[in-house]
Amino acid sequence: MRTTLRALEGLLLYRGQRTARHNAWASVVEDRRRAHSRRETQRLLEATGTRRAGREHPA
Repeated sequence: MRTTLRALEGLLLYRGQRTARHNAWASVVEDRRRAHSRRETQRLLEATGTRRAGREHPA
């Protein structure tokens, strides 16, 4: 009985770790996508001469 419980526990922990790794990788991919989008937006703003919000406003 003890061996069966340990085997089941090991299987559940393995699945949990696999899920955690998958979720972590999905977060990394999404962060990279957002960073790429920010860089592209920044390039476009600089190319068009548009100022970022929060900088000096004309009086």
